[in-house]
Amino acid sequence: MTPFDRVNNQKQYDELLSGFYADDDAAGLDLGHLSSTDYMLLGDITRTSTGFALQLTVNSNSDKKTVASYSQTVSIAELDNLTGVRRASLDLLQKMGVQVTERTRTELTGAATAERVNAQTAMAQGIVAQRQGNTVETMVRFYEAASYDSSLAEAATRANTLSATIRTGSVGDNIRNDIAWRDEWVKLINDTVAYFRAPSRRPVAAQVFYDDASLTYGETNYQTRSTTISFPVIIQGVRYPQAYFRIRSDLRAGLEQTGRNGQWRLGIPALDEIWQRESFTVMFEANLLDNTGKVISRTNSNQYMFYDDVTTTLMDSGGRPYGVSELKRATFTVRADDMTDQMTIRFSAQLDRSYPIEVYRMAEYRTLLANTGGLPTMPTDTMEITRSPDSRRPTKISLTVESPGNYIERMFGLSYRPGLADRNGFLFAVNSEFVINTTNYRFPVSVALISNAAWYSRTEIRKIINLESGSREPIKNHPDRGGITHILIVPRGWFNRNNIRVGDEISTRFISTPLRPNRL
Repeated sequence: MTPFDRVNNQKQYDELLSGFYADDDAAGLDLGHLSSTDYMLLGDITRTSTGFALQLTVNSNSDKKTVASYSQTVSIAELDNLTGVRRASLDLLQKMGVQVTERTRTELTGAATAERVNAQTAMAQGIVAQRQGNTVETMVRFYEAASYDSSLAEAATRANTLSATIRTGSVGDNIRNDIAWRDEWVKLINDTVAYFRAPSRRPVAAQVFYDDASLTYGETNYQTRSTTISFPVIIQGVRYPQAYFRIRSDLRAGLEQTGRNGQWRLGIPALDEIWQRESFTVMFEANLLDNTGKVISRTNSNQYMFYDDVTTTLMDSGGRPYGVSELKRATFTVRADDMTDQMTIRFSAQLDRSYPIEVYRMAEYRTLLANTGGLPTMPTDTMEITRSPDSRRPTKISLTVESPGNYIERMFGLSYRPGLADRNGFLFAVNSEFVINTTNYRFPVSVALISNAAWYSRTEIRKIINLESGSREPIKNHPDRGGITHILIVPRGWFNRNNIRVGDEISTRFISTPLRPNRL
């Protein structure tokens, strides 16, 4: 079945008939002479008091008869996660007599992942911005769409087309007056800064997660008739959206390609300049309530942070940066006489400046990940595996690996992901004894245990094991004595299919170069 995209087809004809091409060019002469498709999809989406009425029909173009119809009311949530659209698609296909594969049926009966929904939304916003002539927002949205879902080819194509226009320095190059050409670049740079500085587009500065289901009770103080109750709180900085870096890179490359910036002297502000590298404070407060709703104890804490070139970073009281996330404990001191059988925790967090912040209860965040297909893509790098000398095996093979950059990414990893693409993996560091936990994985995996121990001159695979989803594999380990330092997880059977064996060497920036024995 080949669909006909009338909207984009019209844009193509608008370009072909714009006057820039020959009048007798065959590409534009078939306007009004195209053959119709076999079927046409028509319909309406109407808002109702209970949701949205989705009414669709598929009509045969040959005899104008309706061959399939669909009419249902869907909620905004079902539109948002594409469940309603997918359900309608499956119903129409079946009524048309199309034999769908099991893979297609599985995809059309489930909700789209959060990344897929975000990608579709960003691309739609990019198309609107492009029609309005906003070059900067158009690029941001298309880059966002491509980063959310790399399989969304249209977003990548649109982004790359705009990127090529800027990176080649051709913005305004049809203006032969040098001053006017420079003015075009000044406008583009100023538009970029204005777009990023808009308060509504400031990226989230911090995330706070609290786990009130993991309570720890301290020792009883018999003199004060009290005890302590604590629970974990994770505070972490947030990486800037990659779309911002892509646009800055395009602008720098484009300015260089003009060959004129030595005289123009234009610069692209860094993101920490755009947001003025302000420091700020994350403040959280927790209240412990008895069964009547009365506050019987409260606790609070502050965490200093600042913007840098890549992410928001935690810093100590002396203003020294030390990481992107921290595990704290919120601790209540409670009088025994105030405690009741049922107690609840009320938690809130805010910033002392006008930056967005996200606050999640851990149980609710876990449910969110389960319903949306897991975490977004983590920082990636290309890993190279050098096979041990063997005439029957090619020397090297590469794969793309994700690696956790904070507590939450390390905690959840690939949990709830629907799968892992071929030649993709997940890499993380370990210390002492640990457990490989695939309890919430939705696919089987193969795991390589990697050693980057100080007295080895190479980083190599020490062991390969296969695990089903829902497994817990304890590993006894002593990394300070030549044990395992990193874990690489790939789709099950990938090592075997690619002739990867114990002893093969690993190379990636996520694993630092091993120390040589003479440096100990």
